[in-house]
Amino acid sequence: MIINDLNYLEVTNEEVIGGGVYVDKDVDIDVDFDKDFDFNVDIDVDKDVDATLDSTVNISGNFASAEGDATAIGDNGFAELTLNVVVTDDLAEASGLAIAAVD
Repeated sequence: MIINDLNYLEVTNEEVIGGGVYVDKDVDIDVDFDKDFDFNVDIDVDKDVDATLDSTVNISGNFASAEGDATAIGDNGFAELTLNVVVTDDLAEASGLAIAAVD
């Protein structure tokens, strides 16, 4: 370039119109969803039942009864219960022996 040609340079400034991109598109999406669910359920039910028992007993003859409990808890505990019941034509007898000890 010759220096004399610099007089002919012009500065141009123009706006750029457009240049953007516009997209318009309709999209339909169908999705099928199928899921199987497996589950196990354990149900434990504890139910206490309170009952009232009414009884009428007629005894003819002799009757004897014995009842007892024996419990030992721990390493050095001892409990023993011996019950005897004897019923004959003329005799009704109930006797027992209970022993409990701990060291």
